[in-house]
Amino acid sequence: MVHPGRRKCQKRKKDLNVPLWVIDCTPLHWWAWWNDMGLLQPDIIFKYLGFLTRIMQVEPKRDVIEALLSFWDSTNNVFHFSNFEMTPTLEEIAGFTGFGKFGRTLNNKESFETWKEHRRLAFMVAFLGTMVFPRRGGKINIHLAEVVNVLIEKNNYTIVLMILTDIYRALTYCQKGKRFFEGCNILLQVWIVEHLYQPPTVARFIQDRSDYITSHAKRVAKYRCSEGLNAWVEHFRSQTEDKITWNYPWFPWEEIIHMSSDRPFFYY
Repeated sequence: MVHPGRRKCQKRKKDLNVPLWVIDCTPLHWWAWWNDMGLLQPDIIFKYLGFLTRIMQVEPKRDVIEALLSFWDSTNNVFHFSNFEMTPTLEEIAGFTGFGKFGRTLNNKESFETWKEHRRLAFMVAFLGTMVFPRRGGKINIHLAEVVNVLIEKNNYTIVLMILTDIYRALTYCQKGKRFFEGCNILLQVWIVEHLYQPPTVARFIQDRSDYITSHAKRVAKYRCSEGLNAWVEHFRSQTEDKITWNYPWFPWEEIIHMSSDRPFFYY
């Protein structure tokens, strides 16, 4: 993965006018750690984390997340806009991350190969605890080590449900006044911008086959993002269902996925 630029994290000032804190950049030492692992170890990490590590390449926009809070319905876990509702789905999170459909202590006597194995595990735990399941104060939930062990040792396990649940919970808590977004705000940002941008042709998303996070910036390059919290709020208020790109191809065709505004009908 290529470093997108040496953009330093801005130190946040204590400002009561900034009610929400999110993961606002990828620390430089994360890039140093990632690049120091060489060519083969990231491939092994990909086996367990899919394209999730690619969120380090996305430039976070705090205003998008803060503006979305005004439209969050915590009772039904949906964003309620002018004449339509939306919410991140398991299929979409699985599609972005490449996870597909949902469904030992180290000591100095160990070999170099064992050390590399523990190093990969440490990176995955630290990455998930910092970028995907962040906690205030930079603390990392040590129980994520058990999650990583399950991903490594057992087949057909996924963290897609955990990611989506944390996003829902963070939206609800922050809407009630919590000041730190304890969810993957970068994935939420990618999700909403993908829906706001209407490409000239319909994008065909196929789970497990493409890195949609890395290609996100290129795919929405022509989309003019709003600047500032108030601008985003007004932008969301102006949205109607005909201005939204719907990710129908990400859902199983055998399931009902669409209903018209005039009459219900089945779409298989």
